[in-house]
Amino acid sequence: MIIDHRIVRAGDAATALDPLGANGLATALWSGIQAAESARGLLAQDYTAGRQYERQFLEGIASYLVTQRAIYASERRFADAPFWRQRNGTSLERV
Repeated sequence: MIIDHRIVRAGDAATALDPLGANGLATALWSGIQAAESARGLLAQDYTAGRQYERQFLEGIASYLVTQRAIYASERRFADAPFWRQRNGTSLERV
């Protein structure tokens, strides 16, 4: 859906959340409801809900990435495992 020449993203796939965080279902439900409200506004030619949802969505992604980076940085138990080396920036190899 496009609101004010923008795409309204919805669902957990729109954010590509890390499955280790277990946030996908909650994000999918929240974003689906918000996208529906945005669509309702669009039908009434009111872009307020869409713009608010877009802002909240992007702020949520930014917050998620900061939190994810902090969580990954705090994990030290498996420092030699390729998964964690790649996420902590200590290895350039591809897993």
